[in-house]
Amino acid sequence: MSIERVSVDRQVLPDLLLDQIKAHMRVEHARDDALIRVYIAAAVGLIESKCNVNLDPAEYVVTGDELRHSPTTYAWRGGAARWTLPQNNVRAFTMHDSSATDAADISAEFTLWNADFGGSASSYLVGAATSTARAVPSQAVLALEVGILDADDLAPGFFALIARLSGSMYENREASSALWADTFADELVALWRPSA
Repeated sequence: MSIERVSVDRQVLPDLLLDQIKAHMRVEHARDDALIRVYIAAAVGLIESKCNVNLDPAEYVVTGDELRHSPTTYAWRGGAARWTLPQNNVRAFTMHDSSATDAADISAEFTLWNADFGGSASSYLVGAATSTARAVPSQAVLALEVGILDADDLAPGFFALIARLSGSMYENREASSALWADTFADELVALWRPSA
């Protein structure tokens, strides 16, 4: 059993969202761009941890025994078997069967499906239409690429929360009153993704 984050890039979203967040904050100069990027990164990190979502581009290695078979097939044409991935907003995957002597690449036997890419819905591995796969080998090793690479893919609810959190951090950067995640608790809970 293993889920390991191999890499994460916390600069992609601040760079993608900077102009929109500055417009939200009504900041028309570039003097604070570096600071605003830090606040955007902090807002994204808070949302990821509180909402159990993957927004920052990252790479994970996951073993097959971490996947849960999903008994519901209503959301996928043909009722193919599917497995819930532990991360959401998965962009790409590769899978190798480490129990095989050649660690065969079995990625083609499955396809990726996101119910709401950019939001809080789960990502799934689905048996490909041409596949006879009825199960993911427990010894399978998956490499997952997750996160947002295009600002247009980010769900509006997450954008609004990132904008409000970043704006609050910027506006209150020298205030004596602390900004707490509890201030945004209702919004964070509304976007929370149950653990896979």
